Amino acid sequence: GPKIPVPTLTIVEPAAIAWAISEVMPRDKVSTFGYRFSPVQRRRNLLKSAIQDHNLTVGEIKKLTAGKDVVRENGVTLHSDVLCAPKQDSWCYVYGADSRPCQTMVEASRQASLMYHEATFRDHDHELAKKTHHSTASEAGQVALKAQVKHLILGHFSTRYNDLNTLVSEAKTVFPGVVSLGLRGSRFKL
Repeated sequence: GPKIPVPTLTIVEPAAIAWAISEVMPRDKVSTFGYRFSPVQRRRNLLKSAIQDHNLTVGEIKKLTAGKDVVRENGVTLHSDVLCAPKQDSWCYVYGADSRPCQTMVEASRQASLMYHEATFRDHDHELAKKTHHSTASEAGQVALKAQVKHLILGHFSTRYNDLNTLVSEAKTVFPGVVSLGLRGSRFKL
């Protein structure tokens, strides 16, 4: 489908935790949305000794804590990775449902910790999935593989299937990572 701008909304929670929520995933002819939840990038913490050891200016401190290296007039480079505490492991959760597989979902899910993707149909119902604008389990697996996600959560299942584990098996034929069913009450660790 056509590329549409991806607006970003930042929400500050009561505990001062900020999240970036981006809308993704246009659907052919019918609107649907997906969401990417990830922590807002925060400034890095400067090591206590760095200010005195290197006689840092306020401008240099701002650049280093923003993750940028500083090149001084004398040619000396101050590296953010050396003078700042290590970056915290980041996480990302992407939710996309009610759609066919699309490149927008792949791009939005790039290296996500968790991705929820619909798996309404089994592979043998591929034509029905196309006709009704839904995805099969292996198509969800293909999106997860292309996006290099760590954990794929399947959801939005058709009621025609009694054994949902067959959807997991089909997704695993193409995606080597962790695959789970997104059932009511399920909890997943980021």
